Amino acid sequence: MSPEEQLDRYRQVMGLTLKMRELADAEKWDRFMQAEADRRTVLASLEQEKIGNNEELRGIVQNILDQDREIVQKVQVWMDELRSILTQMSTVQRLNKAYLKR
Repeated sequence: MSPEEQLDRYRQVMGLTLKMRELADAEKWDRFMQAEADRRTVLASLEQEKIGNNEELRGIVQNILDQDREIVQKVQVWMDELRSILTQMSTVQRLNKAYLKR
């Protein structure tokens, strides 16, 4: 892959990462997961590529990593909420099973 192609792919990853951040902020999780799948596809094409000494590329990669940290925090809150809901549902099911004997 040429250096120009590599830079374009990382710019694409950065765009998808920013989209993921916006979707996480808006709690649009279905669209978030689609954007994450799209980003994963582009990243797979870059797996074997070395970054080299391109300063612009290094800046893009650093920005992606910074955005990812923010995204992880948003997703963790969402996961905690889901875990709480699932725990509550499980408790209700156990109570129903124990006392309603369905």
